[in-house]
Amino acid sequence: MRALVLERQRELSLRDIDLPLVVGSGQVKIKVHTVGICGSDVHYYTHGKIGPFVVREPMVLGHEASGTVVEVGPGVAGLKVGDRVCMEPGVP
Repeated sequence: MRALVLERQRELSLRDIDLPLVVGSGQVKIKVHTVGICGSDVHYYTHGKIGPFVVREPMVLGHEASGTVVEVGPGVAGLKVGDRVCMEPGVP
């Protein structure tokens, strides 16, 4: 997977990141089609922090995304391969 990574304040890189080969219990794998860069991403880039949260190690930007479910792990109910989804990974 390619990801835009905030290395530190005002320093970005495009990285290839390995994904887990196996989808675990209660998990799904999503092929991401679109990712939004929102105000919080810009704030992290510009200031290196938001409130008490300070970026101390590299952080992938773009947390509002949509895509298609490509694999479903054991114990997942309500989603199947081919479903179109949107996600906010900061919310359990």
